Amino acid sequence: MQRALPLPATRAPAVAASTKAATKRWIALDLLRFLAVVMMVQGHLFTEVIDQSLRSLQWYRYHAYIHGFTAPMFLFGAGMAFGITTLAKWEDHTRFSTAVRKRYERYAILLALGYATRLYEFKLSFFLSLDQEGFNYVTRVDALQVIGVSLVTIQALAYFSRKRSVFLTILAGLFITLLATAPFAEHFDLAGWPVPIVAYINRSTTSLFPLFPWAGFIVAGVLMAAFVRHRRKNAKAGLLQLVLPLGVLGGGLIFLGDYLAHADLDAMFPDHNFWHMSPWFVMVRLGVVLCTLATLCLVELGIHKLRAVDGPALRVVQAIGAQTLVIYIVHLFVLYGGPGIRGLGPRFDHALQLAPAAGLAVLFLSAMFLLGWTWHQIKTRYPKRFDQVRYGITAALVLVFLIS
Repeated sequence: MQRALPLPATRAPAVAASTKAATKRWIALDLLRFLAVVMMVQGHLFTEVIDQSLRSLQWYRYHAYIHGFTAPMFLFGAGMAFGITTLAKWEDHTRFSTAVRKRYERYAILLALGYATRLYEFKLSFFLSLDQEGFNYVTRVDALQVIGVSLVTIQALAYFSRKRSVFLTILAGLFITLLATAPFAEHFDLAGWPVPIVAYINRSTTSLFPLFPWAGFIVAGVLMAAFVRHRRKNAKAGLLQLVLPLGVLGGGLIFLGDYLAHADLDAMFPDHNFWHMSPWFVMVRLGVVLCTLATLCLVELGIHKLRAVDGPALRVVQAIGAQTLVIYIVHLFVLYGGPGIRGLGPRFDHALQLAPAAGLAVLFLSAMFLLGWTWHQIKTRYPKRFDQVRYGITAALVLVFLIS
């Protein structure tokens, strides 16, 4: 029997329910992810289009330093979002449920897209004809691959751990291992290992984000989700519950990391790039992320006090914050180009002064915000049709890649 279409009047409660569910999201985390995507898009754009004559100026050096906190914030936010969802519905994620199956599908797509952004031509014959330098470039590890592999691993740990306490204990050990091992990873003798595997371990094949130590930010996000979930569940998330603890912990990590970095303790590690691999600088970066999150928790308290939780501006910000991965992927293609696409970067080729670069950044961010909002609306309002279209597009792209 054909199912009757719902009358327009019957759709209002569903929309109201979805709006109510959206307001239950943790506003501070959505704000953190929104801030990360703004910093990411603007920072990448400036790096590609700002004139070379401006790069020696003091403001640009500060800009580059601040932009260095974007990746930790982005990875931490991905881990925390994973942790909040997993710990809240633990039973669903410790068996091979529909939720787990869809997660693995998303992570596989993330990995595939991460590699696809490196292909000049989207066809298998091009990939098979790459020389060693080209193969290293295509298989280098970026943020998408780190997120995909890390979350696959963490999801598997949840499945086999069964108990939350065991799961969190393993993650704590993994976090320490990732940080402590990072300076040694650059010196691992990996001769004869497959290049795509080496790319996840160190930067010898030109990877930007090897697992050591970058996956540590994702693991830290999952661990912090356990702390935050407990505090938000058992008490009103006020100053004493989240703002002060996160601020104190973040400030403590900044102080401790800076102190250890200047205490000549690097002698226990082999020579390494401090800015990329030092456990102490990872601590500083993580501390900055936690202090930022504490500040956004304070902003959330203000939003509740002003009773602006249901405001349209906040709903837009939350929708964009929930779709940071799709914005990340699309902005890479638009900015850097891809198969058959000439990106904005090559078009302007480091030739813009500050004012036109800022104007371009506003337009670019506006386009990415519109994309995130539209994607969120389609995904939440038409989930089944969204999945059908996504599967169809994925299958078509795989077929084109194989037969081209």
